[in-house]
Amino acid sequence: MRADVCDPNDDAAFQRFKDALVALGAVQVDAAFAIGVDMIDLEIDGEKLAVFIDPWSVDVKGPRALVERLRRAMQT
Repeated sequence: MRADVCDPNDDAAFQRFKDALVALGAVQVDAAFAIGVDMIDLEIDGEKLAVFIDPWSVDVKGPRALVERLRRAMQT
């Protein structure tokens, strides 16, 4: 499942995203950087979550249950 998380310029939302990743125990397993785009692969409880950050949005891609879990964690 792919989901839009937030605008990277929305400091409060981006901080909630980072806090949610920490709370879920995310571990970085890989990263790639291109002009204006960051691609970060994380692992949470054995499942992969891909994070894409560009000047317009922060998106994630991963198993539906994991993406929904991340969304819930961002709301708390």
